Parts: sequence; C-alpha cells; structure tokens
Amino acid sequence: MLAEIGMDFWKVPSGEVTSDELFDAMSRAPRPIAASTGMSSWAECEQLASRLVDSGEAYAMMQCTSEYPCGAASVGLNVMQEMARRFGCPVGLSDHSGTIWPSLAAALLGAEIVEVHLTFHRAMFGPDVPASVTTDELRLLVEGVRFNEQMQQHAVDKDAKAAQLLTTRAIFSKSLVLREPLSADTVLRAEHLLARKPGSGIPAMQRALVIGRRLRRDMPSLTPLAWTDIADDADVAS
Repeated sequence: MLAEIGMDFWKVPSGEVTSDELFDAMSRAPRPIAASTGMSSWAECEQLASRLVDSGEAYAMMQCTSEYPCGAASVGLNVMQEMARRFGCPVGLSDHSGTIWPSLAAALLGAEIVEVHLTFHRAMFGPDVPASVTTDELRLLVEGVRFNEQMQQHAVDKDAKAAQLLTTRAIFSKSLVLREPLSADTVLRAEHLLARKPGSGIPAMQRALVIGRRLRRDMPSLTPLAWTDIADDADVAS
C-alpha cells in the first residue's frame, strides 16, 4: 500500500530491523531506507549495516531508545555519533522523549534525519501520547533545526563583527563621569569618578590615566568626560 501511494523512503521501526520478510518486501519496491535501532545491540547494528549496504539503496541509521517516554539520560546522542564513525553513513535520531530538545541537539551534532511522534493534544488517549510532541512543538522543532542550519552555515569573523558593532558598543559600554560638579583646575582623584553608560566619553577602563590630571573647565556631574576636558600636564598632587 505504501509503495502504491508513493512514499519517498522506507522507515524501518526498531522492532522490524531483523525482519527478513519486511526487507524482502522493500527490495521489491526500492526506496532509500532509514532504519531505527532502538532495541539492537552493536552486533545487530553491524548486521543491519551490512544488510543496508547489500540493498544497494541509499540508507541512514537512526539511534533510538525504545522507552515511552524516553528520559534525557537514555537518549544516547553519543550512540548516534558512534554510528556515523563506525558505518560512515548518514545518521539520525528517532526520539521518544516527548520534547523537542533531543532532536535540536541531534541536528547540531550531525543528524540528517530526526523523527518524533506527534499528538494533537496531550490530553488525548493512547500509549504514544507521553512520548509525543504537539503540533505547536513540532513547528518550533522545524524552526529550530532551520535556525541551527543557518548558524552552522555562516562562520562569524569576530573582529569584523566587532567593527560592525561600534555604535552598539558605545551604547552598552561605560564612560567616566564626575560624581559631583567640579571646577576647572581640580585635580581628579578616584573618588571623583564613576563609570556610567553610554560609552561615548573616556572609557571607564582608562580610569588610571585620568587620576592625577586637572580639569580644563568647570564640569557638571554625570557628564561623560572627554580627553578635551583633561589638561595635558600630569599633576600628581593629592
């Protein structure tokens, strides 16, 4: 029936990966194959990989833990990564956690397929409901995977990005300001100075270069200091 309605690929559930009858049927209607391994040992995974190679079709192997729901400690993303190393094939995750988090993490770690169970509402009846995501969660999952793809496809040049953010940096960084109004020729001491946003004046990190210098003019409080407000000569009098 599935062959007649034009399924794009065969998904072999964990309980059927040793089924000769199923694989014989799939061979009569060739399609790419994605096979879950929820109850398989490594030895059985090796046998499955050989069988998939012999099929001559494109295939992927999927880490799966056949627990409903599956807790975080049982998801086994390390197994998925080991499958990629052992078998050199596309890998994926068939998840039964009832959340979107394992699939998002799997996508970041190289999964080419993620599979979840779907429920229209958590109050529905059925054994799969606790292990399923809702339609809204599925939408978030798809958006998250696409967002992850964009992140991974675009490397960021840290210095170039910092140069683009100079205006933002001025808004969020801090300048030196006066704690109180001071008159011209006042010798600046540490207790005269505060660090406040924005960063349009003398950077707060340059406080040590300002201490001991004289003001050129009368200055109000909380106004960012500029180097033009500071005398050139150093006066170290306390």
